[in-house]
Amino acid sequence: MVMAKSSMLVAVILVLFGTASALSPTAQLRSTSSDFEYNLAFHHRTESFKMGAHRTRTLNESTAPILRMFDIQSSIEHVSLNGHKNFRVHSHPRAAEVIHVESGNLTVILLFEGFPSVEKVSNSLLRHGVGIVPQGIPHTTQCESKDGCTYVSYYNNANPGRV
Repeated sequence: MVMAKSSMLVAVILVLFGTASALSPTAQLRSTSSDFEYNLAFHHRTESFKMGAHRTRTLNESTAPILRMFDIQSSIEHVSLNGHKNFRVHSHPRAAEVIHVESGNLTVILLFEGFPSVEKVSNSLLRHGVGIVPQGIPHTTQCESKDGCTYVSYYNNANPGRV
C-alpha cells in the first residue's frame, strides 16, 4: 500500500512538473539562444527611424527576441536629437519610460491635464542624468545643447506603443 501511494505521488509529480530529464528554464534559454542574443548593442540590429530633428534606433521584441523572454518584457531606444530641437509630443500607452542622457543637456517636459490649461512639469537632465515618464503621460524632450543630445529610453514593455 505504501509503495502504491509513493508510485502515485511520483506519477502526479511527473505529470505536474515533467520528467527529471526536462530542461531547467536556464538550460532551455541556453539551448534556444546564441551568445550574440545577450549583446544588446544598438549597431548590431535595430529598427532605425529618422524624422526631422531626431533619429531613433530601437531594440524590441522583433530585433532582439530575448527582450520578451522570462519576464524581461522591455524595449530600448537610442535617440539622437539635433541641437536646440525637440522630439514631438507623444505618450506610451503600454509602458513607463526611463530616460538616461548620454550626452548634452536634455529637458524632459511632462504634460498633465489641468483646468483651464495643461500643466507642464520640466526636468533638466545633464549627461548621465536619469528621468522617468509615467505610463500614458504625454511628454516631449528638448535638447538644450547646440551640439545635440543623445539618450537611451528604457520601456517596461516589449511593445510600449507611441501615440
